[in-house]
Amino acid sequence: MSERPHHASSFKGIALCTPGGDVAYTIDRSRTQHWHAQLCEALGQALGLSEAPYFLMPHGSATVDYIVDASGERWFAEAGPIALRYRALLDTLFDMGEGLWHPLAADALELPIAPDYCERFPQLWEANDLIVSVTPSPAVSDRPPQTGYVLELFVRSDNAEMASLLRRFHSLLERALDEPYSLKVIDVIAFPELAESRKIMATPTLLRISPQPTRRLVGMLDSPERLRALLTY
Repeated sequence: MSERPHHASSFKGIALCTPGGDVAYTIDRSRTQHWHAQLCEALGQALGLSEAPYFLMPHGSATVDYIVDASGERWFAEAGPIALRYRALLDTLFDMGEGLWHPLAADALELPIAPDYCERFPQLWEANDLIVSVTPSPAVSDRPPQTGYVLELFVRSDNAEMASLLRRFHSLLERALDEPYSLKVIDVIAFPELAESRKIMATPTLLRISPQPTRRLVGMLDSPERLRALLTY
């Protein structure tokens, strides 16, 4: 393992990798923003796709948190299986030492990328030697740190509209929220006990786990107004 570099300040690095090895990434010094939708859109534009490849998340996602404070410095880095293929490139982009990446938890990857996407978007499976840097604007970087939301979305993997629903919902979150968030997608077929413990009676159901109290939104995940009401009440 190489010596780990030292940085002057904390940062959050986010990247989205294609199966062919193209990458869109950003470095957020404020460590408060969610960038995955913007990276999807940047890749889509650079490759001339008809729509942003939201379906690459989380398999192609990589996130690194570098924290430096009075107690020292800490690295937290995790990536999906597609992104892990290109960890050497990610090390270079984020100026990291080797051996810091950890795979995403298995329950975050329970919904695979649908096979038909390879036929619809062959550019994503080609090696185009493309690296896209998405630069935060000063207005975004200067925002004070925010706590953000912890969300759980319960779905059924046997729903033929699942991929489309997830793309729309990711887009909705980016439009509706001004604060950072984490989202875990949970398949009620694979995890029936968790669905029962959360009292999930229908899908899709969105839960706000944090901040407390827990709130839920059942169905109709297409309204920014309903989503804001759920999260901010």
